[in-house]
Amino acid sequence: MRVIDAAIEWERSRAACIEASIYPMGNVEYRAKLIDLSNAESSLARAVREGKNNGH
Repeated sequence: MRVIDAAIEWERSRAACIEASIYPMGNVEYRAKLIDLSNAESSLARAVREGKNNGH
């Protein structure tokens, strides 16, 4: 995954969590959004590491 794609996905997930905190929903839905954010953060970190390892 390219860094830019991972960053876009992370930002989308972050925005969804912010929206969920402003417009409360059930705990299950909010927890799912937090899990999505965590996964996106992991993907972004992995993409950055891979970029550094490849000299980018």
